[in-house]
Amino acid sequence: LNGGLGDVIPTQKNVLLYTPSTEGLTATYNCDKTGVWIMSHEYNTNNYVCYFLDKNGINLTPVISTIGGVYTDFVSYMRFSPNGKRFASYNYGGISELYEFDNRTGMLINYIALSDGGYGTCFSNDNSKLYFTKGGNYIVQFDINSTNISNSLFVYYDSIADNSTYGAIENGIDGKMLISSYFKDSISTIHFPNNQFILANVTRFDVFLNGMQSGRGGITDFMQSYFNTSPEEDCEEVEITNPNVFGPNGDGVNDLFIIEGLQQGDEVSIYNRWGTKVYEFVNTKDAWDGHTTSGEKCSEGVYFYFIKRNNAENKKGFIHLFY
Repeated sequence: LNGGLGDVIPTQKNVLLYTPSTEGLTATYNCDKTGVWIMSHEYNTNNYVCYFLDKNGINLTPVISTIGGVYTDFVSYMRFSPNGKRFASYNYGGISELYEFDNRTGMLINYIALSDGGYGTCFSNDNSKLYFTKGGNYIVQFDINSTNISNSLFVYYDSIADNSTYGAIENGIDGKMLISSYFKDSISTIHFPNNQFILANVTRFDVFLNGMQSGRGGITDFMQSYFNTSPEEDCEEVEITNPNVFGPNGDGVNDLFIIEGLQQGDEVSIYNRWGTKVYEFVNTKDAWDGHTTSGEKCSEGVYFYFIKRNNAENKKGFIHLFY
């Protein structure tokens, strides 16, 4: 319609997808850029609800990832990384989360509860850093490439900007990052968001809004992957890979047995050497922490896993558990 620019079809508008939802909303391309995944979160559950949109319209059957914390507040913020491989979210109930995103299936996997976070949420344009803006004038940065992401936390408090709380944050087309502030007639700039954060990277209130204000801290939201210039990917199935040793000793390194490449509907069962099933999970929403389904700590030794795949060949193998 509208000469190829697109338009709203009068009989297909205001279609309720689901309710109740939080306010968080973001999107990214699918694996071959023929469509877009639109992510949201159901209120008072731990369900992420993801819809697929392409030239044929929106698929009214969402992909649901039941994972992470329960969103007990309507105020939330979420963002995909520019390459669409990572996803981060914040809920005013006190939840900050990081995931990997399967842009073939629309599923979230490999949940990490972050040690800190805040309302404004954004990845750097090279996908290596994750930023939050926090109540007051805090800027929070995590290094996504760290072996212990949660412990890579860096927190900066801006004492100069005390009277204008930082709000939304997003990438600009010039590779810089923009931060809005509550009821301020200008916004601030992080000049080198791909680097370890330092004060010299920030210029406070340097972008004038021509007499307007940024209101309650919002900023125009759009797909951050618009600025991703990496080559298109294909949608071939990702081969399942996994480590064959893990140690759930609480040191934050290799504490979980996580299988990469699972798809929606895949079922994983863990057996001990005597053939007794000790744990099982479905889809990509879980991992094994070395305990049985009833919560008992498993002894060190060799365990076997079997993956019943929904749309591909079944897989099996073994895993060494040690503390």
